[in-house]
Amino acid sequence: MWFWNRREVYHGYDMKEQADVREILSTNKIKYDIRVLSHSGQQRGRTGSFGLSKRFEKEYYIYVSKDNFEHAKFVLGR
Repeated sequence: MWFWNRREVYHGYDMKEQADVREILSTNKIKYDIRVLSHSGQQRGRTGSFGLSKRFEKEYYIYVSKDNFEHAKFVLGR
């Protein structure tokens, strides 16, 4: 799915919540892409981990096609 042909339906840090969103989309046969950003790794090694909560270590983005965006919002209750 190309970036200009998709819309974001979820953005968050909670692994269970993003898994629930993906399950709902799959159940409703809505194709999605997921992007996971890790805020640990090399950057953390250079700057240290002081003040970095484990809860915000991974950031999740879930996208659907523009054609499925309204349906995805509806099934997700958003």
